[in-house]
Amino acid sequence: MAHFDYKREISLLLSRLDHDGGFSEIHGGDFRPDSTAWAILCLDAYNSHSDMAIMARERLRSTQKSNGSIPLSADHPEAFWPTLSGALALSGDSASKGAHTKAIEFLISTIGQQSPNLEDDATGHDTMLQGWPWIDQTHAWVEPTAMAVRALTEVGLTNHDRTRDGIKLLLNRQLADGGWNYGNTTVYGQRLNPMPGPTGMALWALADHIERSQVSGSLKYLQEQLGRLKTPLSLGWALKGLFSWDIKVENGYELAVACLDRQQKYGSYGTSQVAILLLALAMLDVQEAANV
Repeated sequence: MAHFDYKREISLLLSRLDHDGGFSEIHGGDFRPDSTAWAILCLDAYNSHSDMAIMARERLRSTQKSNGSIPLSADHPEAFWPTLSGALALSGDSASKGAHTKAIEFLISTIGQQSPNLEDDATGHDTMLQGWPWIDQTHAWVEPTAMAVRALTEVGLTNHDRTRDGIKLLLNRQLADGGWNYGNTTVYGQRLNPMPGPTGMALWALADHIERSQVSGSLKYLQEQLGRLKTPLSLGWALKGLFSWDIKVENGYELAVACLDRQQKYGSYGTSQVAILLLALAMLDVQEAANV
């Protein structure tokens, strides 16, 4: 099968680039560091517009605080979640080495709020495990923990205590029949349903850390859901999760093209949404090349 023509979607991303090198989430929107980080990762994956990626990294570094965090805005330093994608985007770039090191140090020192486990606790998970939150001084959740585990893994901190703690948290939040939602397994004794996006993120983070048997139910869940996924985040993360475990998706391109074509009916997707789906397709390119 011919590879997906990504140029139209890259052009969409570049239309959100401002004169200072940052990306907005929507056309005409304000600069977003998290959108910028995902755009950088996408440009790198497709070896496209390296000059734009350089500018974007400069802008991303300019928003970093002295403690290493990359906040959503100067007015909301507690909303540090762009540090998670920012650490991934700054990795491997010589000009960003110092900023990347500071971002990793911030992630290592940041822990979601913990509380004693109670017999009648409503949450259904171990509230003492150390993971990562989206916002400072809040509870740890699946998605930020998955991204932090991945960021630490990519710099060789596979056996760091924080990485191992994050893995424990993700496994603890996995639903009994497979899959993850945003963080709980049960609420007041009622079992919650899995969601494809968080499931894909968790599988992406756990790849190469654990045995396949520990996530077999989650892989089965995602494979069963693929044909139903219509949005770029759900489909993109589902594909990334499956590809991380070397699972072939024969109709991966068709699903992605159909998803992207829906923009003609519903309007353009956000920058991070398009980038994540394109990053999944880049993984599919690598997978197919390895099987040639």
